[in-house]
Amino acid sequence: MTSQKIEMPTEDWVELIDELAKWHVAIADQSARNANPCYPRAGLTQEDEEGHQIYTEQAKIKIEQAAEDIEHILAHYKAGA
Repeated sequence: MTSQKIEMPTEDWVELIDELAKWHVAIADQSARNANPCYPRAGLTQEDEEGHQIYTEQAKIKIEQAAEDIEHILAHYKAGA
């Protein structure tokens, strides 16, 4: 089976992978909370000193791991990869 390759600027490709990784981690976190009432309620974000919502260190690690997996999966579809 031949698949068409996706052509897009590298910056857009990186942003796509980042957004999919964040979405994946948020869905997985919500699913864990729904499946287990004892799941820690710490959340994926916290408030910084300036009042902005930022990802926790644990969430950043999960997002980075998800991004690597997503990049590996999508690499088959990227033109020039």
